[in-house]
Amino acid sequence: MPDISYDTWQIPGRDMVTFGHNTTTVYGLISTSDLDGREFTSGRLNGGFDGGSDLPSFAAPKGWVTQVDLSAADADDWQTLRNNLMAATAVAELGEYTIHREDDVWTVFAKVSDRAIPRDEASDVRHYGIASISFDAADPIAYGPTTTETFTGSSDSELIDSAGWVDSYRWKWVVPGPVTNPQISSSVDASAVIRYVGTVPDNSNLVVELFPRGSSPGYYAKVVTDAALANYATTGVGTAAYGNLDGGAAASSRPPQWFPISNGEQTITYAATSGTAGSTFLWRPGYA
Repeated sequence: MPDISYDTWQIPGRDMVTFGHNTTTVYGLISTSDLDGREFTSGRLNGGFDGGSDLPSFAAPKGWVTQVDLSAADADDWQTLRNNLMAATAVAELGEYTIHREDDVWTVFAKVSDRAIPRDEASDVRHYGIASISFDAADPIAYGPTTTETFTGSSDSELIDSAGWVDSYRWKWVVPGPVTNPQISSSVDASAVIRYVGTVPDNSNLVVELFPRGSSPGYYAKVVTDAALANYATTGVGTAAYGNLDGGAAASSRPPQWFPISNGEQTITYAATSGTAGSTFLWRPGYA
């Protein structure tokens, strides 16, 4: 039976590794120092996408160290165990560190900043060692699992209820073509409208993805083909679409008005001048 307390780490395109104490996991979780401590708190600076709101930021990166044990039956297994852990933590790319504590699941977006994986005579002989992996978080928030809302037709609304404690600026909106002037808005702020002015052609998709305030980039806004949709975030894939975004018909001179997913109930509304394929909206609750 799997342990109720374990962590996972995965960089996109690489194998996931699991840190936990159970019979199916090869890396035993010893500790995650400071993951829930003082370094999980951000500073505050004025700014944001439009310069008019607060954004969470760091004086120094939030970081923690995960310690895991490596235990193997023989020398070959020990070498494989060590090599697999090195491969999973080798590249300083943004990945997902997910914390499982009974029924609670939180994800922190982070990078590996340092690691100490044993390779010495004692560990080679005993086929046992303790590895320390250092992580730096991308922003101050931990996020719940992704929820997908599906809008149908040319006009639709969905009531969502976020159990998060703080505003979350991690969501993604995907609109398949053909569609003209698709827009999305939130009841959190009546003026928070994001509209694409123009037509997304057939066999293409508008992808708008928002990241936490202060992130670089703070968003993706692209039109990509169906074939390229899975790789929309790759540099050079798709056509930049930010220049086609505005604040809606009543605020066409304003840039898109990004909105958060706030605690509690809120309504997300989709509309389009033409096109009946609807859209999808993927969001995460935020915890701090």
